[in-house]
Amino acid sequence: MSEPLHSVVMPVLNGEKHIAEALRSALPQLGAHDEILVVDNGSIDATREIVGQFADSRLHRLSAARRGPSAARNVGLGAARGRYVSFMDHDDLWPEGRMAGLLGTLRSMPGADAAHGRMRLRVEVSEARSIAQLDGRHLPNLVVITYLFERELLARAGFFDETLIQGEDTDYLLRLQAAGMRSVAYDGDAVIYRRHGGNLSASPAEVAKGTMQVIGRHIARRRAEQQG
Repeated sequence: MSEPLHSVVMPVLNGEKHIAEALRSALPQLGAHDEILVVDNGSIDATREIVGQFADSRLHRLSAARRGPSAARNVGLGAARGRYVSFMDHDDLWPEGRMAGLLGTLRSMPGADAAHGRMRLRVEVSEARSIAQLDGRHLPNLVVITYLFERELLARAGFFDETLIQGEDTDYLLRLQAAGMRSVAYDGDAVIYRRHGGNLSASPAEVAKGTMQVIGRHIARRRAEQQG
């Protein structure tokens, strides 16, 4: 069996409403031997049945036994075989040309091991209008879903921190930067982020708590590096 060029890690918990659309946006952008690792985080709805309706050998279903989004990503990351890795949430979409654009940008820069594009928003709840200023922007320190990574880079940084419920993306990106990540900006859209009532990031209090945890851990790591 040929090794995949791309591995896509998609954690999902009760994703019956959105996951089919997400998969349909990603699969046409992948090669014949690439893979999407759908990591079920303990869904109790029709997620498994919906994914099973896709007669596509590139889809692989894994289980994370409801241990949280970071644990689900880690299960997928541990199973990924591609040279390049993308993380995709089950309720988001890939704009047309996303993968080709990021890959072309990454390969155009000698020494680069990641590329990141812009995030577009699809806001479906009125209370989320405050994040509208993020639409169409590069957000290199905020979310991993706008990136294409070399798998070797991810191996240097290790896995996501499973104790973090909020801010795990920022924590991981800071660790990738500490591991020497060289990312180049792609002048195009990398993800359509769907903001709806079920997002884990919908609670401002939880987001603030997670941010403080990430800052604290980053400071602790820097101090340990200086003392070492």
